[in-house]
Amino acid sequence: MRVGAAVLLASVLACFLTAPAAAADPSGFREFAWGTPLGTLEEVMKAACEFSITYTSQRGQRTINCSGYQVPDLGPVDVTLKFNDERLRGYTIAVRRELEAQLRAAAPRLLQTPPSSGSRSGRTTSVMFHSCMMGFACLTVQSL
Repeated sequence: MRVGAAVLLASVLACFLTAPAAAADPSGFREFAWGTPLGTLEEVMKAACEFSITYTSQRGQRTINCSGYQVPDLGPVDVTLKFNDERLRGYTIAVRRELEAQLRAAAPRLLQTPPSSGSRSGRTTSVMFHSCMMGFACLTVQSL
């Protein structure tokens, strides 16, 4: 009985934590490929967000935190762009918990590789749905 319950629990968690399959691994955020410079995205996000700030952690990792970024079918969302060595390496889209089903439905479109984004340079990508803050659901995509 314990083995069966563990398998069932693992199956349920796998369904919750993985995104729907996309035609190809995501190659960046929207039309911006992995490796896009921080400075390029700072200017874009200032124009596209209601509020945008670039933050440097104590370990020197940089992020752009954006509120009010418009996503079709979701409306305004919070976006965090993550950088390593001043280059785009990941992002998180956060929505209110009541919009989680819409985020999951929009994920295949959000994860599509835009034709203008260039090559992936052989990188592996991690995609995960999770509860990121109280009352919010997130889609996190990370170039590994």
